[in-house]
Amino acid sequence: MSWSSLLHPRYWHARMQLVTLVASMLAVTVGEPASILHQIIGSTGRHGWFWVGLLIVVTALAAVDILINDVLPDRISLGPLKNRRYLVYMALSMGLISLCAVIVIANGTTSVLLVWLVPGFGAAHLAITDFYLRHQGRLIQSNEEKANAVEVH
Repeated sequence: MSWSSLLHPRYWHARMQLVTLVASMLAVTVGEPASILHQIIGSTGRHGWFWVGLLIVVTALAAVDILINDVLPDRISLGPLKNRRYLVYMALSMGLISLCAVIVIANGTTSVLLVWLVPGFGAAHLAITDFYLRHQGRLIQSNEEKANAVEVH
């Protein structure tokens, strides 16, 4: 694996940082009953814990995506997940922002919303950026294929 593949323009390091941040926040929320995040999610009832569970699943999927498609060599990849990874990060964004809505509706607490909103908007930014770059790459690739097809004839 070369350094150029590690610094690929798909911003793998930003995705890894976001997934690490969200995973650590979820670990504290679930594993530390004395934390303010655990107490606030506990006060929302089953709806808050549902969103936390959903976020754990999506975060694990994002971590698998990073490990297999970005860290391991190029010959090992999950093509369908790599081509649609923007959906994983959009789901992560929607889950984080929906959790904020559950917190506000359940108990009106707004003091910890930034803890969930900042990574939520970061995930949305990564999803939009990845979608844009992938779309741009497909356009370039299809034009190259057209040029090659013209040269062959």
